[in-house]
Amino acid sequence: MSTTEPIASVTALRRPAVHASTLVRSDVEHTFEVFVRTIAAWWPVRRLSAGGARVQNVTLEPQVGGSVYETWDDGMTVEWGQVSAWDPPHGFVMSWNSTPAPTEVELVFTALGPTLTRITVEHRGWDRLTDEQLAADCAEPGGYGAGGYDTGWTLVLTSFARAVHTNASDVEITDDYMQQMLTTTKEYTFVLLSQGPHYGAPGTDTIIWEHGRRNFQLRAQGQLSVVCPVRDDTSRCGVGIFNADVEETEEIMRGDPGVQAGVFVYEIHPVRSFPGDGLPARA
Repeated sequence: MSTTEPIASVTALRRPAVHASTLVRSDVEHTFEVFVRTIAAWWPVRRLSAGGARVQNVTLEPQVGGSVYETWDDGMTVEWGQVSAWDPPHGFVMSWNSTPAPTEVELVFTALGPTLTRITVEHRGWDRLTDEQLAADCAEPGGYGAGGYDTGWTLVLTSFARAVHTNASDVEITDDYMQQMLTTTKEYTFVLLSQGPHYGAPGTDTIIWEHGRRNFQLRAQGQLSVVCPVRDDTSRCGVGIFNADVEETEEIMRGDPGVQAGVFVYEIHPVRSFPGDGLPARA
């Protein structure tokens, strides 16, 4: 290579896109239709709209150039954005004019099986905003800088998933349906945490706090999918489901500060479950 040749470099996004996703037990065509055609029924407008309680309708015009807007009780409309790409039932792209400067939102609908669909959101274009605009409150406090849009899109998809599942609540659970769903499961590892020989010894509270800190880190890294401390008076301390195989989970647990100190002991079991399942949010 000549020393005069330019060296390619990759520049990381200074303001990365906001991402959110959910999984619903519905075919992709039905899922897309529920999202687009009934958006007024399931979108959390009281919390995530310009008009709040005054919003009477939300319209998404299903075509390139179509508007997405809310209609108030006095007939006033507020535009959310315009559709720039339209590919039913796989997704669409729209401008997002509710930010201080226009950004862009992409919705993707991916069929994972005959009755299983993943919906993902990518909200991008944050480099168009100033630091002050990024820090300003949106529908959620703190705006982009404090994760307000992450919270907002998670709320939107949670509300949508609830609507899809309610709409499909009368689906007959046939043998064929069960067989289809079983093909979508994935292997995980279940951990049961119990009191160890040094549980309750001096300094236990500090060790448990650091154990909790490590759990937060594992959650952030996507390794600990579900963690549930046990709250009753028992020797059982907690359960966790790891997005890792048994060997990887064994290595993770050996590095746990509570295990190393003898505050906790654990047992590990391979399990299977449905990717995308999650604990319901409290209202």
